[in-house]
Amino acid sequence: MEVKWIKLSADIFENPKIVIISEQYGDEVVLVWIKLLTLAGRLNNSGKFSIKNDINFDIKTIAKMIKISEKKLRKYIQIFSDFSMIICEKNLIKIANWDKYQSEEKLEKMRQQTRNRVQKYREKREEKEENKDRYKSVTVTQCNATDIDIDKDIEERKERNIKERKEKTHSLRYEDILSSVSDNGLRELYFEYIKMRKMIKAPMTNRALSMLIERVNDIEPLDVERRKKMLEEAIVNNWKSVYPLKESENTSQKKKKSFANAEKIDTEAAAAISWELLTKEMGA
Repeated sequence: MEVKWIKLSADIFENPKIVIISEQYGDEVVLVWIKLLTLAGRLNNSGKFSIKNDINFDIKTIAKMIKISEKKLRKYIQIFSDFSMIICEKNLIKIANWDKYQSEEKLEKMRQQTRNRVQKYREKREEKEENKDRYKSVTVTQCNATDIDIDKDIEERKERNIKERKEKTHSLRYEDILSSVSDNGLRELYFEYIKMRKMIKAPMTNRALSMLIERVNDIEPLDVERRKKMLEEAIVNNWKSVYPLKESENTSQKKKKSFANAEKIDTEAAAAISWELLTKEMGA
C-alpha cells in the first residue's frame, strides 16, 4: 500500500538541524531530505528504504528514485547520519524517529482496511468457484436436454442461413463481374473455375475474379479458344491461377515448316525477278 501523505511540522525550516544544514551545505540538501521523507512514505515500511520482503535499497537505487546523482546522495546521507536524522545499519538505510512523520495508528488502520478488502475479494472469488462446481454437478433432466437440443438446432440453422446468404451474395457479384465476358462458353468455364477453387478450399474474392479475367485477357488478347483451354487446364490441375499454354510439338513443327516455306517462296521470287531483269538487259 503506497501512502499518499507524511506529517511535516509547519516550523520545519526553523528546526535547528535544518537551519544549520541549510546554512552550511545549502538549500539543496534540505530539498533532498524532503524527497527522502516522501519516498519513505511511499515505501510504507516504517521509514526503511526497503520493500516488504526485506529487499533493501542501496544508495544507487535511492538516487535514481529521487532523481539525484549517486555521488551527491552519498555525501548528503553522511550529513543526515551525522545529525542523527538517518540511520545506516549494514545494508539498510532508514529514517530516524519515523513516528514523527507518520501516524502509526492511522497507518495500521489503513493496513487493516486493505487486509479486509483483500479477504472479501478472496471470499467472493471462492464463492464463485463453488457455484460453478455446483452447477456442473447438477444432473441435466430430460426436459433440460430437450431445451439444449432446441437451442443448438436454432444456432445451427442461423449459421446455415448466414452461410447461404453469403454464398448467394457472392454468386450475384460473380455474375455481375462475368457479365463483361461475351462468350457464353468462356463465361461457363469461369464459373467452373470458381467452383474448383471453392472445392480446394481457396474461394475467390470478387477482386481475385476481376484480376483473373484481366490475366487471361493479357495472356491471350485475341484468341477466345485459347482462353478456354487455359481455364480448362487450370480446372483439371486444380491450379490457383492460369498460365500460358505450352506449344505442342506438332504446332511448333508446323510453324517451322511455315517459316521454311515462306523463305523458299521469297528465294524463288527473288530469283525470278533477277532473271527477268537480266533478260531485259540482254534484249536491250
